[in-house]
Amino acid sequence: MEKKRTWQRLLGLLFIFVLSYWGINNLAAIKEAFDAIIGVVRPFLLGAALAFVLNIPLNFFEKHMTKWLGGYRNWFRVAGILFGFSIIVGIISFIIFLVVPDLQETLGAFIAQVPSEINLLYSKINQYIADNPEIVETFNQLNLDVERLRTQAFDMIQTFSSGVLDTTFSVVGNLVSGVFNGFVAIIFGTSILFKKETLVRQLKKIIYGTLNLKWANYIVNVGSEANQTFSQYVSGQVTEAGILLTLVFIGMNIFQFPFALSVSVLTGSMALVPIYGAVMGGFVGFLLIAVVNFQQAIWFIVFIVIVQQFEGNIIYPRVVGGSVGLPGIWVLFSVTVGGAFFGIAGMLLSVPVFALCYKLASATINYNLEEAGLAISTDSKNLRSKKSK
Repeated sequence: MEKKRTWQRLLGLLFIFVLSYWGINNLAAIKEAFDAIIGVVRPFLLGAALAFVLNIPLNFFEKHMTKWLGGYRNWFRVAGILFGFSIIVGIISFIIFLVVPDLQETLGAFIAQVPSEINLLYSKINQYIADNPEIVETFNQLNLDVERLRTQAFDMIQTFSSGVLDTTFSVVGNLVSGVFNGFVAIIFGTSILFKKETLVRQLKKIIYGTLNLKWANYIVNVGSEANQTFSQYVSGQVTEAGILLTLVFIGMNIFQFPFALSVSVLTGSMALVPIYGAVMGGFVGFLLIAVVNFQQAIWFIVFIVIVQQFEGNIIYPRVVGGSVGLPGIWVLFSVTVGGAFFGIAGMLLSVPVFALCYKLASATINYNLEEAGLAISTDSKNLRSKKSK
């Protein structure tokens, strides 16, 4: 029996080695196949993501309405889904009717200020050249082919024009595809919410019907932990971003900083990205304000640092706190690695994913130590299992 298990392990290792070798030598084909599959299932993935997000306000609505009315009603599900969609529509309306006009005014003021700043820079460059005539002499000694430079510039303009045309067609195509995917995602996500209990029950039946009890229980527990971790992270981050947006908006109006609404919305939105989002939001706000008033931009940096320290040390621990159960050093690690490999999406999702892996690894290690009868402390060394005595 033991010999049979040894051969099974060797064959398993050989299969993994061959599969890994083939994968390394066919990365392009694997990526192409993966992109094709994602392209087909993208609207359904978007629908599942929409259902997950809407499930948070839906659970909130059903829980409090059940408590308020003393029992569950059949119409709670429809009302809860409409409640979730109303939140999304409210956010979109806020962006369209308040943020976009203010952002348009902000960018208009920014663009209007740029020519004067360019003229000032041009004047300084001319003054510097006038004060240093040797620069002109050096330039004249280069023997530049002006006609060749003109031809290259004309070719660059032609390339740019054709690129703009191609980009326009691409944008139109992506817009049509996005509308279709969005429509399918809304239908699919809504269907999931209406039948979520049935879908969960069917998924559990598949798991328990195909795996042994030990592994089935483990997978179900992992799924439950993943749902809890992601739900707490999403709700906590959105709440924390809303509080930061409000604090920045109130503070900027008190100290009379320009572009209060645009900068506060940008700062709050970027705060959805842990750690780096707040820095990016402050930097963008500094650039916008610096064009109008550089001194105010310096004071804005001081203001935003104080607000972020207050929010990060007082509000964040109480609103989000240890909801994902991940120490700060691992948050920094996960965001950095996720951003390096998957960009903004990686930065957004890396924390709950890493938090789930951290919880599972911690639970497994603690279980093994408990089974072995070991208690680890800083001074522990050369321990012996209690079971071996």
